[in-house]
Amino acid sequence: MKPIYVIRIFVLCLIVKCITQLNKIPLFNKLITIKLVHVPYSSHVQVQVLPRDKLEIHFTYFPLKLPIMFFFHGFIYFFRSSQHQTILNDVQKLINDGSIPQIDKNSRILEVGCNTGAIIRKLQKKYPAQYSGIDIDRNSISFAQRCFKNPAICFLQKDVLSNDAFKDYPNNFFTHIFSFSHMVHIPFGDSRNTYLKELQRIGQSITLKERIYPPRNNRFVDDFHSLSFKLSYASEKANSRIQVGLIYFNKEEEDLFGIDTHRPKI
Repeated sequence: MKPIYVIRIFVLCLIVKCITQLNKIPLFNKLITIKLVHVPYSSHVQVQVLPRDKLEIHFTYFPLKLPIMFFFHGFIYFFRSSQHQTILNDVQKLINDGSIPQIDKNSRILEVGCNTGAIIRKLQKKYPAQYSGIDIDRNSISFAQRCFKNPAICFLQKDVLSNDAFKDYPNNFFTHIFSFSHMVHIPFGDSRNTYLKELQRIGQSITLKERIYPPRNNRFVDDFHSLSFKLSYASEKANSRIQVGLIYFNKEEEDLFGIDTHRPKI
């Protein structure tokens, strides 16, 4: 083999090695100013070109399964649009109209189903306070712990449906509890009811925020094409501290917890 080929192979191996280590560099979780042509999940939606300032990139470990993925071994490139900013705006609206308390340095905030902690990081940057994030996925929590090292943020791997998930927290321990697109993963039944009651027990205010899907045949609407998140407020029929933005709640749960969900006109 010619020396030039050996050098090329060596350089190629170095490049591949660098690519497979990208998820260990927090810098790559910053805003990426690139343009992405994104093919939605739904076959009924046209291909969408996202603006340069609306993309955020996260690296999630994924095992090599196909040789064609060689250069991208180890990672799925996971893009989100500006929905995080929508969440921040909605939280500020709730604070402004008095639906939830002000957030200050003495506030204790819990996000259930925090995934890799991206929303907590943005909340903490805008509202300095003590934050805790819980998620069942060990890899997501490990990623958050590596990338967002901050003494004011604690990430824990827990199953929120387990009997002892919240046993360490006294009544009204958290000033704020947030849940973003999490209830879709919580099956209906006794464990779900117990989970919601536990949130009411440990939280002084609770905000549940779920995606609203338009009526269509294809249930799985793409992240970039679905409607924006919306919030509705607690019903006057009960002094509930829960604000919820549709869906994944049945009529019995609305009556039990005093939740008032308003389906928007689409």
